[in-house]
Amino acid sequence: MPGDPKWCKQHAENCRRLATESPTVSDRSRFLALADIWDRLAAELETSEPFIRAMQEIEPPIAAE
Repeated sequence: MPGDPKWCKQHAENCRRLATESPTVSDRSRFLALADIWDRLAAELETSEPFIRAMQEIEPPIAAE
């Protein structure tokens, strides 16, 4: 599998935690923006999982000799 949505969600949670611990508004904003990006990536991976599985099941054509 190219990516794991759970892994992305963990990164998003970590970014949100870092945002709460950040001393400046600018840093908090950056961490929250990163969390949003990780959440979007997780959602895209979840949407793509059935397609990726289907593609993995397709056997490549046999080359003609």
